[in-house]
Amino acid sequence: MAFWSNCTRSTKNKFVSETVYAFIKLRQAVLIKNGGQGYNAHMAKKILIIEDDQFLQGLVSRKFSVGGFETAVATNGIDGVRLEVSEKPDIILLDLLLPGSDGFEVLERMKKDEALKNIPVIVFSNLSEEKDIARAKDLGAISYMVKSQFTLDELDQEIKSILSGTKPADSFFKTLS
Repeated sequence: MAFWSNCTRSTKNKFVSETVYAFIKLRQAVLIKNGGQGYNAHMAKKILIIEDDQFLQGLVSRKFSVGGFETAVATNGIDGVRLEVSEKPDIILLDLLLPGSDGFEVLERMKKDEALKNIPVIVFSNLSEEKDIARAKDLGAISYMVKSQFTLDELDQEIKSILSGTKPADSFFKTLS
């Protein structure tokens, strides 16, 4: 503090000017890196996680919260539908085996609602039969991932590719390579 009080006005002005200039340059670099979308391109993105397994729900929620996403969670289909309306998520991670209304019913209701039908949905389920996958796709899910075949990091990549618009249109069902 003694240093600052001993500085002349012109030295203080120069210091402030250089600091502001450095901040502006840093901000410009970050904006360029993030495609003009601010410091954290997905900071304001909200994920609704509809999952009845509270352990998995907690893991997924923490993973995305730490990654800068906002998360909302529901443990059954009825609460999931309610939160779709109130939270207005950017993307939904949906289990199919849920108490109350199952994931298929949640997806069907959502896709009939004008305010919700354009929200992308990733089905993240243990069901791996072709009929379940086809039904989810027909109901409007954008992606289907079998839980046992993917890590949270791969789920994170899938969500980011969907939100950024870089997900290939023909890659619906994710399988292990």
